[in-house]
Amino acid sequence: METDRVRDRLKNPEWHKEPFEWFYQTNVFSDEFYSEILHNLPDLSRYRKYGGPYKLRYLFDMAGQDTFWNKVLSMFICVFGNNIRVQLCRDLPGYKISPHTDGQEEIETILIYLPKYGAVGQGTSVYVPKNKGFTSDGTKHHDRALFDLLFTTEYKPNSAFGFIRSDNSFHGVEPTTQTRDLIQVSVWR
Repeated sequence: METDRVRDRLKNPEWHKEPFEWFYQTNVFSDEFYSEILHNLPDLSRYRKYGGPYKLRYLFDMAGQDTFWNKVLSMFICVFGNNIRVQLCRDLPGYKISPHTDGQEEIETILIYLPKYGAVGQGTSVYVPKNKGFTSDGTKHHDRALFDLLFTTEYKPNSAFGFIRSDNSFHGVEPTTQTRDLIQVSVWR
C-alpha cells in the first residue's frame, strides 16, 4: 500500500543532527505512483502566485481539488495527521529564496522533489550564519551575505528533504536554472 511506503520512508528516515535535525530520503513513492504524480501535475494556470518578493513561485493547494490530489492529500493525512498543509510548488527559472527558518507554528517541513530527471544543485540549500550565535524566530528572511552555504540537496526524482523547525534551521534556495516541481508538506503544532 502506498501510504505504508510513504510512512516508512518519511517517518523513519536517518536523521542528521547538524546544523539542525534534517534528512534526505530517496524512493519516497513507488515507481508507479511517482509516474502517476508526474502525469497529474496541473497546468501552471491552476496554481496561484506565492506573492511578495517570490514572484517566480506558484502554489497549488491539494485540499478541495480533483480526486487524484485529494487521494494524495489523504495519504499524507494518514501519515502525519490532520494538522498539516500539503501543496504543490512550481518554481520557475530564476527563483530563489533567502535563508530563513520556518514560522514557529510549524514542527516539521518535508519537500518531495518531482523532476522527471535529476538536476544537481537545484534542491534546498542549508545555511549556517557567519555570526555563530545568530538565530531567527521565523518571522523574516535574511540577507544571503550573512550566511555560509553548507550544502544543497540534490533535486532528484522521487526524493525528499525534511527537517525539524528550530531557530537555527536556516534553509533556502539558490537561484534556479530550470523549473522545479515539488510537494511541500508542513506539519503544524
